[in-house]
Amino acid sequence: MRHIATSAITFVLLASLVSACGEGPERARQRAIARQAAIDPPELWSAEVLPVQPGVAAVTLCTDSRIREGLARPALMLAQSPCRPVGEPVKTETGEVQRCVSNGEAWMATSRVTGDRTRDFTATLKAVSINDDNARFEQVRRFRKLGPCPEGWAIGETTDQSGQRHRPAIANIFQ
Repeated sequence: MRHIATSAITFVLLASLVSACGEGPERARQRAIARQAAIDPPELWSAEVLPVQPGVAAVTLCTDSRIREGLARPALMLAQSPCRPVGEPVKTETGEVQRCVSNGEAWMATSRVTGDRTRDFTATLKAVSINDDNARFEQVRRFRKLGPCPEGWAIGETTDQSGQRHRPAIANIFQ
């Protein structure tokens, strides 16, 4: 009797696997997106550099909670090269301090956040070269929650400054 019950369970599991495999990659992707949205609803955010400059428009970004947490981090591009974090950031009451390296040069990057991180806030990002006190960078970014992501958008999708929609390569989403 036990053998029959075990065989029945095995049959049900195999039948489930076969039907899941037969749904096709797009249907499987849509089911994964729906499951993720139920757990961590995606939100559309606007990001703009302040003061607003002619020809530099806000961009939008479809986020999950992990991406939203990162909006205020001192993640910088210095001389067209990302400043890669070294070690763990130090969290402060209003932001973070992070050592990073860009083009072989060490920097101290900071962020200072004001406003409501759940709907509208400003992050002031600064970087100072550890080797050269005259090498500095500062940028103010404003982030505003716009609502849910548009239908069919995946987490990590953005618009560029011209309003064109971009879907990142899957490898870039998890970096």
